[in-house]
Amino acid sequence: MNILADCDKGKSLLYISSNFGLSKSTICTIKKQKAQILASTTSSAKRFTMKTGEFVKMEDALWFLTQRKCHIPVGAMQLKCKARELHKKLYNNTFFASDGWLTKFKKRYGIRLLKESGEKLSSSKELVAPFIKELSSVTEKHNLSHEAVFNADESGLYWKMLPDKTYVHSEEKCAPGRKVSKERITFLVCANAEGTKRIEPFVIGKAQNPRSFRNKILPVKYDSSKSAWMNAAIFKKCFFGIFAPEVC
Repeated sequence: MNILADCDKGKSLLYISSNFGLSKSTICTIKKQKAQILASTTSSAKRFTMKTGEFVKMEDALWFLTQRKCHIPVGAMQLKCKARELHKKLYNNTFFASDGWLTKFKKRYGIRLLKESGEKLSSSKELVAPFIKELSSVTEKHNLSHEAVFNADESGLYWKMLPDKTYVHSEEKCAPGRKVSKERITFLVCANAEGTKRIEPFVIGKAQNPRSFRNKILPVKYDSSKSAWMNAAIFKKCFFGIFAPEVC
């Protein structure tokens, strides 16, 4: 509509195309379709009316936004329980907090369901600067180089899990999948700050003596636990049996 208005004002194609970031051919096409565009905007356009809830005070008092600012997970049952509690406090009568109310509440406030991802919030940014300062003071005090400062971290690997996304043919209406395999191992890697010394990777599985390891020379150190997770005993064995002999 803005493009058509500029055309009616007699502005040049070059001016309109540069102003809207479109090619001249696109502007010409829009001009040719002026009648259809005007008809669609006046006759078939949908109108929406934003209605406020019946219990405005209660909904405004719901702590949803406050909780999300603190990155605290909020579910449907929590919202319903809090709504009943606030309604009782503000209006002193019974409120059922039905599924219908919750659906309309989410629509009014633009709330949608998402799956939390990663461990982005597990670290505290405010602790980074003090740690760097403390680490620098320790290295200066003991006259340590970057070659003597090591960092180790562990992670889980679901080694049988297939990708959950795939390309499909245009004629395929869906992409049926298989049951997700949850078989995992835990691995620990360690290296110094200079990058000149890498400790042999340490892997933890469930089997004590896997058949596939027989008569094989492994490129990693291996141990086992019932859950394939790291525990205090295994970490102690890894530290004194692998790390210490390689760096001392």
